[in-house]
Amino acid sequence: VGPLDIHDNSFDVSASNPWGIDMTNVNGGARMRIRDNFVRVTGNTVSETRAISLNSVVGVIERNELNAVRGGTSYGFISIGANLIELYQNVISVGPGYLGGNLGIAMSGSGNTYAIGNTVDVRPDVMQGSGAIGLRCNGGQGNVFTSNIIGVPSVFAVAVIENAGTNACVTTTTFTRNYLWHGPGGTAFNDVSAGVGISNANQYGGTVSPFVSSSSYELRDGGWIDQGAAGPQFDGGFATLDGKRRPRVVGSGADIGALEKQ
Repeated sequence: VGPLDIHDNSFDVSASNPWGIDMTNVNGGARMRIRDNFVRVTGNTVSETRAISLNSVVGVIERNELNAVRGGTSYGFISIGANLIELYQNVISVGPGYLGGNLGIAMSGSGNTYAIGNTVDVRPDVMQGSGAIGLRCNGGQGNVFTSNIIGVPSVFAVAVIENAGTNACVTTTTFTRNYLWHGPGGTAFNDVSAGVGISNANQYGGTVSPFVSSSSYELRDGGWIDQGAAGPQFDGGFATLDGKRRPRVVGSGADIGALEKQ
C-alpha cells in the first residue's frame, strides 16, 4: 500500500554474489522511493555484483551513492522486467569487474526509465583487461536520458553507450544534454547511429574528464557547467537538490551530472 520510503541507510555487502538493494514486483501503489542511501557491494573475481537491481518495479531512485566495487560482472544499476523507474541525482560507480565486464546502467525488459542528472563512472580492471560500458540499452520504451555524465575512464572501454536490442536509449530527442567521455583507446558508441551522441545538446568530450580529480566526482570548470537540466521529471517537477543535498542550480542553470559545482 505504501508509502515505501528507503532513505539515509548505509548498505555495505561483501559476499560471493552480493546485491545491495533488490526490488521485485513493487507497483505504483507502494509509492516507492529509494533516496539518500550509500550502497557498496564487493564480490570476488567470479561473482555477479549488483548495487541495485529492479524487476517489475515502479518508483523513484534519488540521490544515492551506488558502488559495485568488484565482481566477475559488476552492475551499478540493472533494470529488468516492466519497470517505470525515475533515476535522479545518483552517483553510480562500477569496477573492477574481472570476467563479464562492468556496466554502469543496464536496461532490459519492457519498462521505461527517466534518468536525469546522474553521474556514471565505470572502471574495469586494468590487469585483466575486462571491458566496460557506461549505459547499455537492451529494451524499454520512451526512455528519457537528460543531463547525465557517463564516463568509462579506461583503455578497456568497450563503449560509453551500447545499444543491444530494438528499443534503443539514444535514438530519440529524449537523449539530451549528456556529457560522454572515455579513456585512451575507448570508443563513444557501439552500434549507435552516427551523430546521435553529439546532437540534441549532448557533448562528446573524448578523453576529457569533467571531474576535479580521479578520486572525486565534484566538477571542475568546463563546458558541463550550467549546461544541464534539473528536469522535467516524470511528474513534471524539477530537482531542487543535487546528489549531496546541496542546491541543484547554482549559476544560470543546472550542471550536467549528479553534483552541482557550488
